[in-house]
Amino acid sequence: IPSGVELFPSAARVEGSATLTGTGDTEIIAAPGAGIRNYVKEASGSNTSATGVRVDIKDGTTVKRSFFVAASGGGFAVIFSPAIKLTANTALNMALSAAVTDVRVGASGYTAP
Repeated sequence: IPSGVELFPSAARVEGSATLTGTGDTEIIAAPGAGIRNYVKEASGSNTSATGVRVDIKDGTTVKRSFFVAASGGGFAVIFSPAIKLTANTALNMALSAAVTDVRVGASGYTAP
């Protein structure tokens, strides 16, 4: 595929971000609707708190990947190839392993049947 050519129309692109502080699930990309799935291509996180913590990337409530972000500036940035295929009509959530003051996360991808 030539550089800059998308497999899906730009209208199918999804993205989201949030600031995590607790262990509960936080929706990053909403559920796309009946019969449609989110495919996660990229995710990132950055920790400004004084405590290292694990970030769980979830298909609804099921952990798909986990990354540790070190204290005071640790982070991660990853491109998934192939994309993480989520369950139909299910949100992409993220959660922390422990409560901290500030972990910024984001993700992007696309929707398709």
